[in-house]
Amino acid sequence: MHKLEIKLKQHTPLIHFQHDQEGATLRASEVKPKLDKYLLTALGRGNYQAGIAQARENGWLIGKGDHPALDYKIRIEAKAFKDVSIPVKPQKVRGVQQYDDFGRELYTTNSYPDNKASLIMSNIGGRVREEVFNMVIAKNVKMLFISKKERLIIEIQKHICRFIGRTSFGNRTSKGFGSFEVKEIDGEEVEAAFYSDDFSLSFAMLLDQDYRESEVYKDVFRVIHRIWKDMKNLVHVKGKNVSDVLLKISPQNTRQAERIPSPINFKPLVDISESEGQIYCDVVISMFYNTEVIKQVTGRGDSTYYKQCIANIKNNVGKNIFSYIDNIVTSKLESVNLEEV
Repeated sequence: MHKLEIKLKQHTPLIHFQHDQEGATLRASEVKPKLDKYLLTALGRGNYQAGIAQARENGWLIGKGDHPALDYKIRIEAKAFKDVSIPVKPQKVRGVQQYDDFGRELYTTNSYPDNKASLIMSNIGGRVREEVFNMVIAKNVKMLFISKKERLIIEIQKHICRFIGRTSFGNRTSKGFGSFEVKEIDGEEVEAAFYSDDFSLSFAMLLDQDYRESEVYKDVFRVIHRIWKDMKNLVHVKGKNVSDVLLKISPQNTRQAERIPSPINFKPLVDISESEGQIYCDVVISMFYNTEVIKQVTGRGDSTYYKQCIANIKNNVGKNIFSYIDNIVTSKLESVNLEEV
């Protein structure tokens, strides 16, 4: 049996339905299908179906190879959790407590960012208290890969850093939640690498000595929310802004709009450190294009949409990026930088 041990650093919280239970972290049932698709696409040099054929030829698929699932197992462990949960409060409408159909009181998390939208979308409308979703983050996360196929383990090791560097997990992954980074492979430290091929935004915040870490993450999510909000209003495709394009009439012709997934995925890296008695938070927000969604939205796979997104951020968000973010974050800004990678 061949093994591969990976240690991860968690940069932003997961939205988890078992946030109050010991060991709540990444789920292997979510990680493995995403990693399988990534590996098979890489194996096929960008062609998923070709990758499946190659994996079948290599004997890497489970069983007889009838399903595109690679023959390895994952075990994930997490320890040393931080307190980053958002306060839970009664769900009220015009000051009146809300109940479910069984008469149970409903609860929700604090509204964000202006009491009109919730940071944790799963809690909109309220949930029974024990079913409320919340944020969770662990200091130590370990992934163990096990397989009888040595070459498959080698292939996983080859791609795991870039996969984790470009993928987020849990709910609201496109808006920055569930961001991780590989720190060690089989006990050896991995050199920090930057995995955005598109563009990024970086800034540094000076934190108060009594800062709450959950508030720091809220600042990061506020920035992402604002950038995405501006992009929807200012980037135009086929004469329509993104807000219009991202809603389409359902094929069942029920006249109900069907929301299309975000064409941009935001992945933040958040590092809090102390130097000479000051506490700093360095943030890099990578932005990746979801090419499948963009092709669905625009009807083409060329770079027109990419260029429009970059121009929008640079020309509108980037005109006065320092003061723009300073009006959003609650911590004091030290620096801001916007660059195309």
